[in-house]
Amino acid sequence: MAGVFRRTGSETPPVLVVHDFGDDDLLVMPITSQRARVATDLILLDWKSAGLKLPSTVRVEKLATIEKSCVARKLGVLPSAELVRVKETLAAVFKQILE
Repeated sequence: MAGVFRRTGSETPPVLVVHDFGDDDLLVMPITSQRARVATDLILLDWKSAGLKLPSTVRVEKLATIEKSCVARKLGVLPSAELVRVKETLAAVFKQILE
């Protein structure tokens, strides 16, 4: 869980790949240059190291499955400190769902 990828299409935002199932699908979280809207939107502190061009926010609650064919190229990798923050936020989301 670390890769930041550009999806195909000129207007599509990048995604954070959370899991590769080993088939044709990827579990992803959208990344946006918009400000955080909810508590689980994670503002990336080290967005440049992740290969992003603008200050960015990971929409942790917005998990989605996309086909690998929808991925155009890899932009970069989230630094380990950012990954820890994503994992902690995702764990909190699932804890809230399962309570």
